[in-house]
Amino acid sequence: MNYLRRLPKFKFVSPDSMTELCTLVEQATPGEAMLFAGGTDAVLQLRRREMTPAQVIGMKRIAGLDFIRGEEDGGLSIGAMTNLQSLITSPIVQARHGVLGETAVQIGGLELRNVATLGGNIAGALPCADMPAPMMILDARVKLTSKAGERWVGLDDFFEGFGQTKATHGEVLTEFSLAPLAPGSASIYLKYHDRQSMDMTVAGIGAYV
Repeated sequence: MNYLRRLPKFKFVSPDSMTELCTLVEQATPGEAMLFAGGTDAVLQLRRREMTPAQVIGMKRIAGLDFIRGEEDGGLSIGAMTNLQSLITSPIVQARHGVLGETAVQIGGLELRNVATLGGNIAGALPCADMPAPMMILDARVKLTSKAGERWVGLDDFFEGFGQTKATHGEVLTEFSLAPLAPGSASIYLKYHDRQSMDMTVAGIGAYV
């Protein structure tokens, strides 16, 4: 079975800062480098040879990408390296954007959620990913960071196709921003899968009223 194959050979680097990370990403030949966040999807893609990068760039040592912060206007900012379990246990997420935690709890088991990141779930641009739908109905924006600076893109416009996003060569997804919800509003995410949460999602839908 493909997912039992050994990992292909690659060079692994683990930068200490955003400056170093952006430099590595910019210098890499397009298609030859893979960003590694939680790795729950990346490892499977490597084992199945869906991706065979010459270089894998780890992001875990970079400070400042794992956070959940409530903004004064009632909105929410979330770092790309925030794990999915944090969305479930965070009081401020529960109070302001509870659908994120309600979605995250449907993804895999506790072990996976403690490793998988919000940024990885979004940036992979995979149809089976669960977090894009609830983030999109909340009008989330993503921050793309590069050596040239930062820019924000609405999540509705971020996805271009299977595994393809608006991020250009040299850009890294680093943060999400969500606006405050209207008083009396409500949201929900529903998904269909074959048996239980450990299976790939066949279809998912989010609604905000």
